[in-house]
Amino acid sequence: MSATCQIYPVELANRVRRDPRRSAEVRLYDLLRLQLGQEWVVFYSVAWLAPTRGDVPRDGETDFIVAHPGKGILLIEVKGGRIRFDGQRRQWISKDRDGVDYAIDPFQQVRESKYALLNKLKALRALKNRWIELSHAVAFVDVERPRHAVTPDAPPEIIIGADDLARLPDRIEEILAYSQVGSSWRSEHGALLVVELTRLLAQTTELRNPLASQTSEEEREIVRLTEEQFRLLDNLSRVRRAAIGGAVPERARRSSPWRKPSGWLARSFAHC
Repeated sequence: MSATCQIYPVELANRVRRDPRRSAEVRLYDLLRLQLGQEWVVFYSVAWLAPTRGDVPRDGETDFIVAHPGKGILLIEVKGGRIRFDGQRRQWISKDRDGVDYAIDPFQQVRESKYALLNKLKALRALKNRWIELSHAVAFVDVERPRHAVTPDAPPEIIIGADDLARLPDRIEEILAYSQVGSSWRSEHGALLVVELTRLLAQTTELRNPLASQTSEEEREIVRLTEEQFRLLDNLSRVRRAAIGGAVPERARRSSPWRKPSGWLARSFAHC
């Protein structure tokens, strides 16, 4: 069995798998992990905050990013259910298993995410003077891929249909090849681009816990315990007789004149 792709996250949480709204995404996640080879890197459900030309940060997110150092980087927006385009309303519609219609705009959504990610990558120091090119696609996992352009920005060449799910590596390469015709994609920068993309979206980081912060927290705990002890002693000063119980160390139990078989010490005292 050949090695599979690097995929992030490496496992999906049960809450994601049980969510009916994510069933199409989960299906594609499993198929990508099963079919793509070890040179591919896949990111599922990623988000970022990127600068724009006006230096105003802008949110970006997409269902999948599929990257290969020699073939390119593809953003994929996933939609499930029965899909149609309402020409009169100029609106894409998805009908779920319960027959409920949802207005969607997957092509504009993935296109905007592509440019937001492009801005984010260009802001990285390692990629400042590198050529960066991204491609985008839409996956309709429950219906066949259309054979003609439904809208000018939705040609079949950038769509993954249910009839493509058994051959995802080939279909992804076809989309990348179509998107890069006449482009300046340079595979010599591809390895660096994939490394920086992984560093951006899937880097393991442990936040520092300064010693001063630890010490301060311990001091606050000591103060809290001391205040509680003073309150307890203040309350006991008003009580004429009290029984005090507590765990006693082994050495103290052996030498204590009040030792009991249970290992607990009880002693009565009176306040005059």
